[in-house]
Amino acid sequence: MANSPLFQTLSEDLEPGLFPMSPLQSSDFVSDTSEASVHYTSPSLSSFVDSATSHAQYDERYLSDDDSSAGCEDHVEDAGSALEVEDVTQNLLFLSRSQLFPFNSPDSRQEEFLPLETTPPAFYEHPIIRLAYVRAFIAHAFHGATHGLVKNILSGSKSTIQSFITKNPTTETEFDLLHFAETLTTVEQRLGLNTDDYIKYFFVCDICWDRHKPDTLYKLRSPICSQDSCTGMLYSTKRLADGKEKRTPIKILPYVRFTWAIQRILARPGKWEDFQHWRQPGDEPGQVPPQSFVDWESSFPPDRPMQDIYDGWAWRAIQANLERRRSGRWGVEDVSVTNIAQRFVSLPCGLVLAMNIDWCVRSVLRFTLCSFILFFRFQTIKGSTHSTGALYVTIKNNPPAIVNLMEETILVCVVPGPNEPSLEQLNSVLEPLISEIQELYQGMLG
Repeated sequence: MANSPLFQTLSEDLEPGLFPMSPLQSSDFVSDTSEASVHYTSPSLSSFVDSATSHAQYDERYLSDDDSSAGCEDHVEDAGSALEVEDVTQNLLFLSRSQLFPFNSPDSRQEEFLPLETTPPAFYEHPIIRLAYVRAFIAHAFHGATHGLVKNILSGSKSTIQSFITKNPTTETEFDLLHFAETLTTVEQRLGLNTDDYIKYFFVCDICWDRHKPDTLYKLRSPICSQDSCTGMLYSTKRLADGKEKRTPIKILPYVRFTWAIQRILARPGKWEDFQHWRQPGDEPGQVPPQSFVDWESSFPPDRPMQDIYDGWAWRAIQANLERRRSGRWGVEDVSVTNIAQRFVSLPCGLVLAMNIDWCVRSVLRFTLCSFILFFRFQTIKGSTHSTGALYVTIKNNPPAIVNLMEETILVCVVPGPNEPSLEQLNSVLEPLISEIQELYQGMLG
């Protein structure tokens, strides 16, 4: 650790006389967490912030993929084993199913979705500590910093703040270093960026795919599916050494509440304006009837190329306030429940969604680690494939340049394998999403 370039940089920053002895006043700064910046006026705080954040301006040789960073390997070798070897306890590929999903014991309960208005704990901490968290998270999310490097960055931030407190004892009560975050997982929880709380894990029957909530796992009397004429299994059992029974679901269906995902997207600065970018003169929100094909054909220049979905006729032909009802024995029809012909995209926030589902088929690989000989031998298991699906939604109101970006895509659920579900099985997977979309269609969000 002492040979780490990061440690040396911090040691140089902490030279005598760096921090003036004047006390740090909380009124000397204004924190802007949305931009991850701190504005300050006090000379003592100015010197402190420069030092406290200097660790975040890491040498690009640690993070850059450019060929010019060839010297990075030499520095990493000196940084200690924490940076050389990945901490597999933080790698999802090395965790067991019982560690990944909340089905460990009868006492394990996954709570309902947390309320969005909950203030992240970091916003109750000192702004300088919060800034250190933000810098560490940015290093991981945007620059590829590993868990080990993030831990090193946080350790450097804590040491810098502790040195400032030593030189300015009157500021000790302003910084709670006893509970300072030291890992990436803790930082994500403090900043409210840990999305695990927004994911609900259903377990499903391996034949009919009937869904069950996680808190019902230890309430079931039998592992056999309760649906009529279904012989599928819901979970397997194992007797532990202490005599307790451990139940492990056969199939797990991770699901993200769609209405909350929409809320989080709309909470981004400027996102509302992005959703309005397509509007032309005459597209202002208001009571406007759906556009007929004849009107669209006569108004759209035949020599004008279509740039996106909102240039087509169907975009302005969608009608709001419709309800699908049964018509006759086998038919259905969409009926207006308000008797008002309202163009859907002329509503203040009429979002048009594209639902996508796809599968990825991979061959199952097995590896053997030979003792004393550091190499891996991969061997394909004959005839064994695994197909995992993803159900995701994009918002077509977005500008074309960003509509399909990862940060604009809502991953609703992951469809478990090893085989693709049938139509009836897929209906069970889609049911929670369809129910939420129907709720949103009525103009309710939450």
